[in-house]
Amino acid sequence: MIKVLLADDHRIVLDGLAALLEKEEDIHIADSVPDGDLALKALDLYEVDIAILDIEMPGMDGIETIKIIKERFPEVRVLILTMYKDAEFILLLVDAGASGFVLKNRGKEELVNAIRTVAKGDRYFGDIVTEALIESREKEKRKK
Repeated sequence: MIKVLLADDHRIVLDGLAALLEKEEDIHIADSVPDGDLALKALDLYEVDIAILDIEMPGMDGIETIKIIKERFPEVRVLILTMYKDAEFILLLVDAGASGFVLKNRGKEELVNAIRTVAKGDRYFGDIVTEALIESREKEKRKK
């Protein structure tokens, strides 16, 4: 069973994610919280395999939350769920300790695939994210 913590400041997003994921037999929602501070408190209370975080949350943002999770709970994998697909931003998240990245405009299948991939210890970056990273590298090469 993959135990998941959801953190997003939009209640409808949390409810929607929980409704989608509860139908998966191998995924269990340990908790859902509206910000990074409560995510850290939930990690103190529940055994969690993957924390799925939004980036823009009140108080502690997703990037700072990732860093603290990786410091205090190194066994917890972090999957980012966001609308940002800028290559520099993606690399910043990876440097902070994120194991994967899913855009919010993708479907349930991609999210579930990302969760299962990250739970196995692999990294997950969807096609759109991979394309953004490749395009960024190509632009850098053209500048040289």
